[in-house]
Amino acid sequence: MSVPQLLDRLGTAIGVGAPAATVGVAAPVDAADLPSIVLHAQALERPMNGIGDRPAPSRTGALPVQRSIDLADPVATFLDGSTADLVSTDRLTLFLPFGPAVAADGVEVDTLTGDDISIDIDGTPVTVTSATPGSGEALATPALGTVVFGDPLPSTGLLSVAYSIGEWEVTLDRVRGELVVDVYGANDTSVDDVSRLADAALVPASRGGIAGLVSIAPVEFGEIEPPLATHGNGRRRRLTYAIDAEVELVALGGGGGPIRTVDVTSTFGPELFSVPVP
Repeated sequence: MSVPQLLDRLGTAIGVGAPAATVGVAAPVDAADLPSIVLHAQALERPMNGIGDRPAPSRTGALPVQRSIDLADPVATFLDGSTADLVSTDRLTLFLPFGPAVAADGVEVDTLTGDDISIDIDGTPVTVTSATPGSGEALATPALGTVVFGDPLPSTGLLSVAYSIGEWEVTLDRVRGELVVDVYGANDTSVDDVSRLADAALVPASRGGIAGLVSIAPVEFGEIEPPLATHGNGRRRRLTYAIDAEVELVALGGGGGPIRTVDVTSTFGPELFSVPVP
């Protein structure tokens, strides 16, 4: 779970408690957008050096990934500086940079469809097929981690591919900061009513009701400001909370480099075994 995902979960909780208001991260533009609740996080920091980035069990499901590949130099570069080709020498095969590839719903399939993977070359879409690809087509095989094209890929240009992977590594990072909840309404009564509902909706969150949120505590329940020159000439009240959370960071490409051949020598000693006596 990232910081935006944490905001999404908090926003969902507030939206349930204050259903009359629009909840999101975009401030209202005109009177038709009121009442509105806008969330953002600020003053985020780690508790102290050395805490955070803890390994966590790998996740499974369907994680959308996207990669743009320079066809003039189609390689993956690893942390140690080594590289691996992403395009075959005949330029008919793309080796997917992340895996394992799955369907958009996380199911393992033999081939991906156009609903599962999108491919374009310099903005021109490539049609995804489940049969032998013809001109302008491509066949994506998750088990092999490959996309085979009907035409050789050009020597220059930008190839973009977007699909989902079924398993990925994560680390957990501990962050602290402030959750800011701005409540907008057409008048002071609307702002007061909605802000009270929004605050009450966060009470379950303080009791462990939202995954990833360690603690949340009120800091400010502000005044209702005079009518604004913008935001539909509405009025606003700011609610501020101290938050402590564990955010999940996706770690892609953490394999450490390509697999290499390692010479191994061994010396066999005397063999010991027993033979059962009938």
